[in-house]
Amino acid sequence: MGWLLGLEQSEANSRGQFRCAALSSIFVLLAAQFVPSTAYPQADSRCSAIVERSDDGSVIRVCEVLFQRLWSQDAEKLTGSYVQITGYVAYLEEMPYLFASKDMYLYSGGRGGIWLRLPPSEKERFDRVASRGLPVTVAGRYSSGKGGFKALGTIEVVGRHYWEQEVPGNPPRLPED
Repeated sequence: MGWLLGLEQSEANSRGQFRCAALSSIFVLLAAQFVPSTAYPQADSRCSAIVERSDDGSVIRVCEVLFQRLWSQDAEKLTGSYVQITGYVAYLEEMPYLFASKDMYLYSGGRGGIWLRLPPSEKERFDRVASRGLPVTVAGRYSSGKGGFKALGTIEVVGRHYWEQEVPGNPPRLPED
């Protein structure tokens, strides 16, 4: 075939090998996209311990999760575990909800958020943090399917384990109190 294009036999063979290698690497990359999500422990991907103690006195282990995990079928497996998640805070009937993004809140009609249960003593401080309109990260105990407005679930926020997410490139803000 190479002689039709004016290529020497060795040149045609090397191009054929290159095509074969390129196609097989594309196949491997595409196949990796279809590995089931349960093959990787997403909830345990980045975990840390926090100072507060649980009801039984043990240290609380918090793992980062994404909204995609909460939208999936296995979100109920996270019920009762401590999670950390980042999103956009919106108030529905004076109750704070966390959404994947501001657009998700606006275009969903308020459905699909996570209801945030805060200690009463933290409500005013949380309102100040959330009022800036920047993404907020919260940590707390997750319960699947509990909450109004067709919420994904509820996070019972642990103490002051919520903070404003910094925009890359900007210096971090000092805590207000």
